[in-house]
Amino acid sequence: MTAEKPKLIIRMAELEDARKISALSRKVYGKGEGYTAEEVRGQINNFADGQLVAEYEGKIVGHCATFQISEKTARAAHSWAEITGGGFAARHDPNGEILYGMEVSVDPDYRRLRIGLRFYKVRRELCQHLGLKGIIFGGRCPAMRGANANIPIRRTIWRPWLTNSSAIR
Repeated sequence: MTAEKPKLIIRMAELEDARKISALSRKVYGKGEGYTAEEVRGQINNFADGQLVAEYEGKIVGHCATFQISEKTARAAHSWAEITGGGFAARHDPNGEILYGMEVSVDPDYRRLRIGLRFYKVRRELCQHLGLKGIIFGGRCPAMRGANANIPIRRTIWRPWLTNSSAIR
């Protein structure tokens, strides 16, 4: 009997995925707000280990972008564009103590498959593997435009040694 191939996998993004990730980003955020293929390639080139995709039956249906940065920089006031180096993860610092989560996007047609949760689990494992202090999440919030633009967004730090690794399945 042959083993059945899983329908959904989380894997590291590859340069060849850049156009597909860009198309997914435009679908999630809209044409003017999505990542370009160049930005995605920049993310992969700057910190390949932090760039993930969710693939469902061979189709990219999710994207997760992460980089390392100093705790001092991550905790200081900043905009998303500043901290991410314009979306390229250009501020990646291999000596940084913090994993900075700059992006999670999931194709609206594939939501409810726990893709975001799976991305966060892999991020936590990466943080532990690298021996970092924790994770700070930032991100673009398309719903935070117009009247909602002035609502403060709380930053979260996730200290891996305070979590139970079996809590996320």
